[in-house]
Amino acid sequence: MFDKDKIWDATEGGLTFFQDEFSSEIGSARGNLKKFSVRANDDTPSGSLHRNRDGIWTFKDFGTSEPAMNAIDYVMHRDRCTFLEACRTLYCQYNIPLPDGTKNNGVVTFADEKERPEGYFEVKFYDKIQNKKAAKRIFPFATQELFDWYDFKEIETYSFVFRNKENGRLTLKTIASTPEFPIFGYDKDFYVKLYQPYASKEFKHTFIGSKSGKRIIYGWRNILENENFKTIQRLLTLIKSAENEIEKREYYKEIEDLKADKIFIATGGSDGINLASLGYDVIWLNSETELINEAEHYQLTQFYKEIFYVPDLDETGVKQAVALAEKFIDIKLLWLPKTLLEKKKKDFADWVRSLKTQYPIEGLQHLLKNMLTQAHNFQFWDYSEKGVVQLNALKLLHFLECKNFKLLKENFINEDGTERDGTFIQIKDNIITKFTPSEIKNEVRFWLQSKFLPTSIQEKLVKTPYFNQSLLKLLPMFDYEKQVTGENFQWYFFENQAVRVTADEIKMVKYTDKMPSKIWRDAINPHPIELEKPFFEVYTDDKGRKRVKLLSNESNYLKVLINSSRVFWEKDADEEQRDLNPFQIYSKNLTDDENYQQEIHLLNKMSCVGYLLHQHKSLPNAFMVLGVDFKVGNSVKGSYGGTGKTFLLKGIGELLNMKYIEGETLRSDNFPYNGVTPKTEFVLIDDISLYQNYRSLYTNITGNFIANQKGGKKYDLPFHNSPKIGGTTNFAPNLDDGSTDRRLFFYHNSDYYHKATYNNDYHFSRKISDDFGGREILGMNYPAREKNADLMFMLQCLQLYLSEKQMIEAPKDSIVQKSQLMRLGDHFLSFFKDYFSEKTDEFGNKETTLDTFIEKSVFNNEAKENLGKFAHSSQVIKEKLLLFCQVNGWEYLEKKHRNISGITTMHFCIVTGGEKTQKSTTEVPTPTPDNLVDDIAF
Repeated sequence: MFDKDKIWDATEGGLTFFQDEFSSEIGSARGNLKKFSVRANDDTPSGSLHRNRDGIWTFKDFGTSEPAMNAIDYVMHRDRCTFLEACRTLYCQYNIPLPDGTKNNGVVTFADEKERPEGYFEVKFYDKIQNKKAAKRIFPFATQELFDWYDFKEIETYSFVFRNKENGRLTLKTIASTPEFPIFGYDKDFYVKLYQPYASKEFKHTFIGSKSGKRIIYGWRNILENENFKTIQRLLTLIKSAENEIEKREYYKEIEDLKADKIFIATGGSDGINLASLGYDVIWLNSETELINEAEHYQLTQFYKEIFYVPDLDETGVKQAVALAEKFIDIKLLWLPKTLLEKKKKDFADWVRSLKTQYPIEGLQHLLKNMLTQAHNFQFWDYSEKGVVQLNALKLLHFLECKNFKLLKENFINEDGTERDGTFIQIKDNIITKFTPSEIKNEVRFWLQSKFLPTSIQEKLVKTPYFNQSLLKLLPMFDYEKQVTGENFQWYFFENQAVRVTADEIKMVKYTDKMPSKIWRDAINPHPIELEKPFFEVYTDDKGRKRVKLLSNESNYLKVLINSSRVFWEKDADEEQRDLNPFQIYSKNLTDDENYQQEIHLLNKMSCVGYLLHQHKSLPNAFMVLGVDFKVGNSVKGSYGGTGKTFLLKGIGELLNMKYIEGETLRSDNFPYNGVTPKTEFVLIDDISLYQNYRSLYTNITGNFIANQKGGKKYDLPFHNSPKIGGTTNFAPNLDDGSTDRRLFFYHNSDYYHKATYNNDYHFSRKISDDFGGREILGMNYPAREKNADLMFMLQCLQLYLSEKQMIEAPKDSIVQKSQLMRLGDHFLSFFKDYFSEKTDEFGNKETTLDTFIEKSVFNNEAKENLGKFAHSSQVIKEKLLLFCQVNGWEYLEKKHRNISGITTMHFCIVTGGEKTQKSTTEVPTPTPDNLVDDIAF
């Protein structure tokens, strides 16, 4: 079914249709939509357009009894057709995709061809334009005479012979125009450039025939056949044989008198004929990306006093204009009003069509004449009557604007009301570079030198005062918007190209291609990047577990993450602890569950890398990534360290602007975030101390990042534009605090990398560099090939994170155990270990206080005697004992028993899951008040 709303969207509620339908009539009324004549005898204008409450425009002819009609009703009335036929007409006219998915291609037929060869073509033209409405909509002021002048014709049919791929036979394809699908063409005999205005974009401009290597310039023949041009050619020949200077000057004067005033170079046929319809000579090339050459430019200068180029306003059009003006500095650029872009229009034809109902042709000609006074070329200097060089400030600004120099939009007023200097930039191939006024002057000087222009011009430039803040602040403003990240994508920028990462692909993009935003030069990674094959594959096994399969370990960064994820590495080592399975996450020596645990630790690290590289921030996913050791030490403070936790986070600094902060700085420095600026993308807090209060980090993790600078400056970075945070610690935060747990995301490093000391069991120390011949991974002299592999692996981690849509968590058992040990404390840990350890009596019998009931009051007294101030209450002792049980996976039980004195008191037992719990005294099933004592609360 046809959708009326699509018609209204494409025609501004029908207004565009009526402006097309009554363009001449509304134009004659100088754009008055309320009163315009619609009939020859309409002395009192009776045509009127009205916009109703729903935003739909209707047409009413008050000179008849017909009711007001919207665009669909009007077509039904005009063409005497049904509603569906009227909708189809409007769909085709305004390039709306047809509801059945078919394309509006006219009437297409196929026939077997037995006589004519492959490549044969034939075009049947009408003698005159038949579909005047369609032609008028495209060229509001063009005449049949003008169409003939530029060989623009309406086509009845066009045919060509091709070989059918399905059956291999020669086939004749014929396309016939219809009133709903007009076809036009520029007839070059051997070649016809087709213009199908109502076709889809890819078929709107096409061709039939062959150019056969010939250069096609539309309108060129009109110049060559001009009698004045022929006379000028003859005079130029005479100049060569002139006997003296006087005779030459006479010839030159005669040539100057014969020259035409202006010629326009258009970007295409629609622009060209619309320009010509306003009374000017026009040429255009076969493609908008083609430029005239030196010989053609020379011929134009022989016959015309001024050459104008009218560029399109889109990015391609601007580039073409600058390239042409750079090549020929005498060609003037006529820039159209930028307001066209607001209406999604871009070229001269759009400009004419947008004004056709506001101006008659004379008014439009006058407007264009005024616009020509503002057209400039790259010659930003003039000559006085005496030949003295004089710089032209307006032309200089135009030159700088064409070279894409701009003024960065910012606040130019200081607190005291004085004006602040502006920041000047140049944008080239989507890259923003800062320039000082003197640097801009130098760029212009280099340009003059490259053109081998007279030193008198260069000297004038050097001495000019024009390159100052006041003049340069007249450059167009540039409002920088950073659009390099989003919920589902992330851009990174390297020396040779940009990279766009999504869940589906990692795509390389050239800087000359379209970008979401401009990029600051200092934000470009100085290293080149090239695409690599996938390093890993994530899959789900038959138990529903997420697993990883390594496809390549060419990335050294990946190799380190593998080794630091091997929590069971000792099972792959020999008696001397030498690794027999280096850089492999899977091992035949491990159980399925152990292999899975190692893989999930690796996936967890990849996920952390991806999370940090995704600069998009959202509150539900705001974490501090914290690296901790997997192995639990022999004491609360006995975390081994030296496991390479910082390596993962420092690697992030290869892609992000990173600020490194020593963990101790958070506690000892009043300005711990000094150096964190709006350009900072990642903050690494290394080696966070045992006593760090993580609550002090909450705001910077889930709110605005407050960075006080030494000297009094303060940055209050909004959450969505603030850096992500990573850290490392040898100690566990208090995970009983839910607020802290919610804001931290852990990765765990195995003790594969370690330092051997007298109080541990390692045979030797192993550093990361030991695995790479002593080389520092990602260091100063790191080979480019290896760095490319590491950077691409990181980007693949980012792709993994985007595809998972959430972090991949590793088991938290060890960090929970560490957190419990931290709360337990070394003094209690030492006492409990000693108290509950197995002992041997004087007869050689082994005794244990585990799995047996102990009188609480006796235990409390012994604890207080040994621990002193640390065991200041029975309640504290009980809390610590419960933690000790949790750390060891034991159960704590309480029951009332008689002690050795026969008094019933509270006892406790630590159940390890071993032998049956024994009673140290007789159990009392029903205690009475007479034999109870006040219990000492734990």
